[in-house]
Amino acid sequence: MVKISVIIPAYNVEEYIKESLGCILNQTYKDIEIICIDDGSQDKTLKILKEHETQDSRIKIITQKNKGVSSARNKGLDVAKGEYILFLDSDDFIDPNALTELYNIAKEKNTDLIIFKSKNFINDSNESFEEQYNKMEQLPSRFKNKLFSFEDLLDDFSRIDVTVSTKFFKHDLIADVRFDEDVIFEDNLFTMDYIFRANRIYFYDKQLHHRRLRPNSIITNKNNRKHVNGITINNRMIEKIKQVGYYDYVKEQLFVKNFTKISYRFIDIADEHKEYFYDCLKEDLDKHAEQIKNTLDFSLIDERTTFIFESILKSTHYWELELRIRCYDYEFKINELENINKKILEENKKLKKDLKNVQNKMKL
Repeated sequence: MVKISVIIPAYNVEEYIKESLGCILNQTYKDIEIICIDDGSQDKTLKILKEHETQDSRIKIITQKNKGVSSARNKGLDVAKGEYILFLDSDDFIDPNALTELYNIAKEKNTDLIIFKSKNFINDSNESFEEQYNKMEQLPSRFKNKLFSFEDLLDDFSRIDVTVSTKFFKHDLIADVRFDEDVIFEDNLFTMDYIFRANRIYFYDKQLHHRRLRPNSIITNKNNRKHVNGITINNRMIEKIKQVGYYDYVKEQLFVKNFTKISYRFIDIADEHKEYFYDCLKEDLDKHAEQIKNTLDFSLIDERTTFIFESILKSTHYWELELRIRCYDYEFKINELENINKKILEENKKLKKDLKNVQNKMKL
């Protein structure tokens, strides 16, 4: 049996696929299969994949009509034979020693899942940065060199990075888990399905994955009506967590996480889609508002989330909701700047006082 299956869905990525494929071919760990699923590319992506296939027998190419990244990943899972699974997007890359390090940890600690870190880089400028969400700073302080399960994560549930590209999966536990092909942000549901099964999770506090941010990708493209799928994803996550009996432990933090994401997506989406997004959000919340009010303890929910929840219920137009959120965030930033200025003035006073004391001592 091959040890690691790397699944790479690809669609119109002729500019990037050589780098992404190359980072896997040049891994220090060699006992791998590389499953590339061309999702109906219209450019030279498939040609590039086939050229590499003739040079390395570890590459397996699957072609399909354009059905989306979830369908492509599912095709890869259907044929994967590795003991462990790694997903890589076709415009991202990982460190040269990543698979060696992950495999050694997995065997040494008998892991079901390894979570590692990612760093973003902007395609046009190559500027790199780490998002707070990817840092997961609470994990090393709680679980340094320790194995843990989902139950151990309940207090920090909302702060776990659920993207599949920062996970090293044990194949046995992933055998009947598949991506939802109807929505974007499918990583959330897939990771939740898997993590409920994983009793031996390990956090590797190292940035092994590098995520390329480019304006025409599915997730970063603000002119993508499918961002409204976030509402569907939130509801399905709630149902999954209820099914496994953890909802009462995470309901407030899950509510905050969901509303925070939804509000940012609503603000960021292109103006031409805002009304549609608002109508879907309003319709969904009208269905669940009473249940939310009766179920959640709002004393455990931050002010901004509560404000957005109430604003959705009160507003009658998409522009009204947008104005409410922008005004709230603007006022928050103003208050934050005022607090910073206040601290600067206090520090200046202290420095002047210290300087005066030093000058007086020098006169003596």
